[in-house]
Amino acid sequence: MIAELGLGLAVIGLLLFLLILRIPIAFALAGAGLFALATARPWPAVEFLLSTFAYGASANFAYVVLPLFLFMGHMAFAAGLSESAFAAGQKWFGRFPGGLAAATVFGCAAFATICGSSVATASTMSRVAMPEMRKQGYMPRLAAGCVAAGGTLGVLIPPSGVLVIYSIMTDVSLVKLFVAAFVPGIMTAIIYIIGIYIWVKMKPELAPQLKGAAVPTMREKMQALGQTWELLLLFAAVMGTIYLGVATPTEAAALGAFFAMLSVLRRPGRKENIGVGLRETGTATCSIFALVIGAGLFSLGLT
Repeated sequence: MIAELGLGLAVIGLLLFLLILRIPIAFALAGAGLFALATARPWPAVEFLLSTFAYGASANFAYVVLPLFLFMGHMAFAAGLSESAFAAGQKWFGRFPGGLAAATVFGCAAFATICGSSVATASTMSRVAMPEMRKQGYMPRLAAGCVAAGGTLGVLIPPSGVLVIYSIMTDVSLVKLFVAAFVPGIMTAIIYIIGIYIWVKMKPELAPQLKGAAVPTMREKMQALGQTWELLLLFAAVMGTIYLGVATPTEAAALGAFFAMLSVLRRPGRKENIGVGLRETGTATCSIFALVIGAGLFSLGLT
């Protein structure tokens, strides 16, 4: 018992040491897990385990949904859907205290409904919203903070890549997870927006009022909201078909990826972004699978 406890502490200590050295998380997990396996088991048994573990951990058809959702997010960004979401948020929230920050959170929430990745959501909205907030004199901590906080909505609001992985590893219905996560995700976005409003009310220097912009009319607001029709169509094509039971998550993800690619193709001069999206999707998918395999080895080493 004492020996097992000592080995467990040593493995966790090794993991922390590797992370301090800035070893990628996937390799740090795999290295610590391999150390535990090599210490506790005969090496021939470890060799046999390693020869089949990576394939066994990743050869699950349900994982197909991950690259499809990621590709859909990249295509949506290439088509400019994130820009239309931010523009709509700017029309609706721009005149309120901290309006651009609130518009950023709104854009993150809208983009999260077709993305599934917090990193992709944050990086996308940072390119769209950060320049405008800097131009209007927003404090960097507020501008960066609302992008970082809004990015977390990518793993809360379906389709979420984290929920897909959790569903596979725990054998829980992905549809039920998507249904359960939607309302908390939207509530989180609303709380973020209210928090921004209160914070800027208390400290107006964080976010100056918009300069040189007329107050938008209700018609202009509705027109800006109408410009997000492609984003709404994608959400309906993916989450609507899943919620109604018309399609499985994999089928819905394929449908969404196809529609997102059509959004890119209908815009002149953006066809080359499809190749870029495929490369970025491949890179992100490889990173996710490396994490799955590394976490599996670490878990196996501790047990």
